Amino acid sequence: MEKFEPEKNARKVADECADCDICRFLMDADCLFFPELYRLYDKEVETGEEITSTELRKLVDLCNFCALCPCPPVRANIIEAKTRFIDRDGLKFGVRTLEDVERVVKLFGAFPQLTNMLLRGKATGDLIKKAAGIHPARQIPTFPGESFPQWAKKKGPAYPA
Repeated sequence: MEKFEPEKNARKVADECADCDICRFLMDADCLFFPELYRLYDKEVETGEEITSTELRKLVDLCNFCALCPCPPVRANIIEAKTRFIDRDGLKFGVRTLEDVERVVKLFGAFPQLTNMLLRGKATGDLIKKAAGIHPARQIPTFPGESFPQWAKKKGPAYPA
C-alpha cells in the first residue's frame, strides 16, 4: 500500500462495514460515526455516486474511538485512515490549537478576566468557537483568576509534611 492512501482505509470500512448491517443498531447510540456511514453508504447505493474523499475524511473524523463497534478490524481501519489523513493533510487549525494545552493556558490564562469576557460575549465567543472548531452550543469553562501554583501557595498545605 502507498504511503498516503487514507481513502483506501476509509473506503474499506465503508465497503465491509456498511454492507454487513449488524451495526445499524448503533444509530440510536451515542456513536457519531455509524449514522453518517450508513447515510453515505445508502446515498451511494441509491444514486450510484461514490463517496468522495472529503466525505470519507469527515466520516473518519467523526469516530472518537468509543469502542461500541464490535469488529476490531473496523476500529483498526478507522484509526489507520485517521492517521494517514493527518499524515497527508495535517490537522485543522482549531484541533492543532486546542491540542497544545500549555500554549492555550499561557495565552488565555495570562489575562483570565479578559479571556472570560471574550468567551462569554456573544459575537466574540461565537467567533472564537468557530475558529477553534468548537460547537456553538458548547459551554466553555471559566478561566480561574489565578494559576494552580498561585492558589496552592496562598492556600498552604492541607496536611502537615
